[in-house]
Amino acid sequence: MKTSWKWIATLSLTGVLTAWSYQGLDRQILPDCIQFKRQWKEPLELITRLGEAWIWLAPVLLALIWFRYRRPDPAAANRAQFFIFAVASAGLVNTLIKVCCGRARPSQLKEGFYGFHGFSLDSHFGSFPSGHSNTAAASALAIAILFPRLRWLMLVTAILIAASRVLLHAHYLSDALAGMMTGAIVVLAVESRWKFDARAQFSFVQGLKWSCLKNHGG
Repeated sequence: MKTSWKWIATLSLTGVLTAWSYQGLDRQILPDCIQFKRQWKEPLELITRLGEAWIWLAPVLLALIWFRYRRPDPAAANRAQFFIFAVASAGLVNTLIKVCCGRARPSQLKEGFYGFHGFSLDSHFGSFPSGHSNTAAASALAIAILFPRLRWLMLVTAILIAASRVLLHAHYLSDALAGMMTGAIVVLAVESRWKFDARAQFSFVQGLKWSCLKNHGG
């Protein structure tokens, strides 16, 4: 999957929607989200659990161990490495942004807190971007890259998980959009440098070395 104008347009639109939502829509839809949570809390909580990173990473880590040591398959191991590295990287970038932004969660609105308050390790000010939405988007996109036929199923799954975070009053809409956007950008960045080579065990690092040598030589 190559980064194209379609991806650039999609991510740009998401960024615009995130900014627009922050300016007003976030607070406008909050009462409806609270009402929806009261009626559909249990199903939403089941969906939102799919945004936990270990649910996606643990099975792939086991697959990596299997294809590396139990039944060697370099190509399958390489794909598993890509998924783990891409999703973990997306989560790390998302966490760094979250800590630096310090955005108040919806639950803090009644206390008079809204928007960004700078560096914070307090979970009450860790709303932006949404971690679950980030994991969902990153995992879905990584799977779509590896198995293109599953792309629409993965897209719907990611959207449902992100929506559950908003409807559960855990995040604002702009948080969910930003989380998905961050996850997608990081995965696309990793994919652009990753060498899907059955003989390469640390292909991402090798790709970076090749790029540095090429740039140095040029």
